[in-house]
Amino acid sequence: MILKTETPTDLAGDCVLCFDIAMDLDIDGAAHKLQAALVHGWHDLDRGFPASYVEACQRWFAALSDGDRCIADAAVAAFERYDETEAEKIAARLPTAPRCPLLVG
Repeated sequence: MILKTETPTDLAGDCVLCFDIAMDLDIDGAAHKLQAALVHGWHDLDRGFPASYVEACQRWFAALSDGDRCIADAAVAAFERYDETEAEKIAARLPTAPRCPLLVG
């Protein structure tokens, strides 16, 4: 699949994304990747996630390359714009993330 943005867009505040590369997207794991991107910075454990999952998300994010962190931030930005479909498409580009125990699938 070829992904391309027509114009570079500052989706995450600090990162400019412009893709024109061939890649396989992990659509099946996209929801877990998006959830990990959303959870990695949470310090409030009252959101119903086990502490071990939050810690795994923090370690996952810390291990991401700068480019992958930019992608994760862009996915979060899309989610915050209430565009969960686009957020998952963006998150699908990320490396395998911890499986969220609260998501089915």
